[in-house]
Amino acid sequence: MAAFDNFYQVGFSNASLEKISKDANVSRGATYWHFKNKKDLYEQTVKHILNEIYKKKEVIYQNSALNFKEKAVEIIWLPHENKQEFRFLQQADVTIALNKEFEELEALISQARLDLYDFFKKGIEALQRESPRLQCFPSKDLANLLYSYFEGMYSSYPPQEITENYTKDGIRNCLSAIFDK
Repeated sequence: MAAFDNFYQVGFSNASLEKISKDANVSRGATYWHFKNKKDLYEQTVKHILNEIYKKKEVIYQNSALNFKEKAVEIIWLPHENKQEFRFLQQADVTIALNKEFEELEALISQARLDLYDFFKKGIEALQRESPRLQCFPSKDLANLLYSYFEGMYSSYPPQEITENYTKDGIRNCLSAIFDK
């Protein structure tokens, strides 16, 4: 998608509808036919990425073959499998913070984060009903830990020595250390 590539590479401020149109092999007029302006195209691009990530999360949430811990592993791994999209959203956070006209996007991203936190918190609360050992830890604290783990999978550009150790087995081992008896 030409808009995504341009916004990802140069950011909202430096992207131009002319270059996006050229990269998409459409006239600038055709771009204006579909989008009011660059802001509108940016909003639609961010919403598209959020929707794609939402669909991937939903597949995991709805997978009845996975228990909570395995779902958490898959969710935490998701940014690693979709680095470009998650880094784009990280860039979008900065753009949104600098441009108050993106309030709707800010609300959508905040809701997506709250939904993820709630997934972790509800899963932990279910585990706590089964495991007295986990009951001594507030579910909100454990949910914060898992949420931070998820965010850490894409929120920086760590050295290769760290990223080469990002594996599903590594995530699974960490969660086992927390949740298993």
